[in-house]
Amino acid sequence: MSGYNTCVKLHLKFKVGADEEAVRNVIRQAEVAGAEAVRPLFTGAKQALLSRIYTVDVSSPAIATKLASLLRTLDAVEHVEGEVKRSLR
Repeated sequence: MSGYNTCVKLHLKFKVGADEEAVRNVIRQAEVAGAEAVRPLFTGAKQALLSRIYTVDVSSPAIATKLASLLRTLDAVEHVEGEVKRSLR
C-alpha cells in the first residue's frame, strides 16, 4: 500500500473562550510531545464551532495515545479523540 499516508490522526476541540495564546500553547505542547502537525480541520471556517476543531498528525499509535492523554489535561482543550476510519464505496 505504498503511497498511502500511514500517520495517526487525532481530532482536538478547543473549549469555547480559549484565546489565541491558549491555542498556541496547546499546539506548542503537542509539538514538543511528538505531534508532527497541528492544524485547523476546517481552514478558514467562519462558524465558531468548526473553527475550534483541529487535526493533530502523529507518527505512531503509541505517541498518539500519550499525546491524547496529555492534551486531555490542558484547560483549553474540551475534547480529544482518534480519527474515525471510514470506508467510502
